[in-house]
Amino acid sequence: MSKASKQKYSSRRSAPGRSKERQRPKSASFQPSPFSEESRKKREKEQRRSSLMNKRPLIVLSIIAAILVIIILLALVPGFTIDTIEVKGAYRLAEPSAKASVSDHLGQHFLYKIGGNFKSLVTLHYAAAEEELLAGFPLLDAAEVYFSYPGKIKIDLKEKTEVMCVRVPGGYALVDKDLIVLEVVEEAPDIFPSLEQIVLNETAEPGVQLQTDQKDRLQKSINLTAEIIRSDSSKAEGKQLLPLIRHIIWQDNKTFFLHIPSTQGGMIRVKLDDNRYLQDRLALLSDLIFVEQFTDKAAGELDMTGMTVHFRPDKS
Repeated sequence: MSKASKQKYSSRRSAPGRSKERQRPKSASFQPSPFSEESRKKREKEQRRSSLMNKRPLIVLSIIAAILVIIILLALVPGFTIDTIEVKGAYRLAEPSAKASVSDHLGQHFLYKIGGNFKSLVTLHYAAAEEELLAGFPLLDAAEVYFSYPGKIKIDLKEKTEVMCVRVPGGYALVDKDLIVLEVVEEAPDIFPSLEQIVLNETAEPGVQLQTDQKDRLQKSINLTAEIIRSDSSKAEGKQLLPLIRHIIWQDNKTFFLHIPSTQGGMIRVKLDDNRYLQDRLALLSDLIFVEQFTDKAAGELDMTGMTVHFRPDKS
């Protein structure tokens, strides 16, 4: 068959297809079968939406009814009326003073003055009462006031902790890390050595920061006590250094004395420098006391500031 004949034959075969396309209206569109998977899913979605719309009024009414029931229960159940105030953690602070901050809540519904912020509202805390306690009592480090079913307000207090004892006129002041006086006692406690020879500008008063021009020595003494506790942490019970030290006295801003009682009477005055070798010196001092029984010696000065240790007994 010639090339011209093939082209003619091919054009005849394709002509009916083109004629059918010309016969189809331009506006005709494909319509999916109503029995297809896509159509079925579409019908189910429309049915769910229609069902939800029909139930919406019932859902709204149910929510309103539930809210009303909760409100009625909160208003009428006796357990939601405050009849008890409980205080925990009060040592220096008197319980009646702590209870006074929420005494007006007695006989009231627990929602009275509750909250203050979103977190307090969710956790049933009384933020205003907490702020009043912290503002009124400087000895407090933290305070939590919250509702506890049935009918109880709990007050959990955390008082500030003493970290040092300072000799003051009339006794000893126990101070916290910010040098706030927590208490003034007549005798020094056994748990801390007393810091001596500190000159005050004003009388030590509980709840007030200790007023002195020697605050650097106070801070150094707090750090020194922490270093001694750190050295003791690896020692066995009964072989710890801190309970033996009775006094701390600074010679200057670098050198200080630790006074340790001698079994023969008087004090062994241990002279040390506040430098990077302090931990090594404290470990050596511990060995001298608990291994070499150094406290059996007579009173005198143990100089540990140099490369070698020297002991000079007091003249009798």
